[in-house]
Amino acid sequence: MQDWLKWSILGLGLLQALVGYVQFRRKQSPGRTDLVVGGVLTLVVAVQLVVAAVVLSGPKSIGEPVTLFGYLVAMLFVPAAALWWGRLDESRWGSLVVAISGLAMAVLAVRLGQIWATR
Repeated sequence: MQDWLKWSILGLGLLQALVGYVQFRRKQSPGRTDLVVGGVLTLVVAVQLVVAAVVLSGPKSIGEPVTLFGYLVAMLFVPAAALWWGRLDESRWGSLVVAISGLAMAVLAVRLGQIWATR
């Protein structure tokens, strides 16, 4: 796993958690900032998925490729599902859903790095 991708996913996940929490405390529903951060986060995860596919097709091996790709595919849907749910619930609790998804993405990024490291 590329270090810059891992740190990007981790940082964007924490940023999404922070933005969602601030909006929750302000009693606001998820807004444009949440959409932008979630979109960029999903894009970076998609890049990581492509990088993992290229590495796996080459001579290098990854510890548990099925688990790795399972995490990556799940990570593609977490921000989108949280933003969808957050936009449906137009109360402050929708922002909390987005914040929790950001924390989940940060944890998944750390776990993804652990799986990648077991070669």
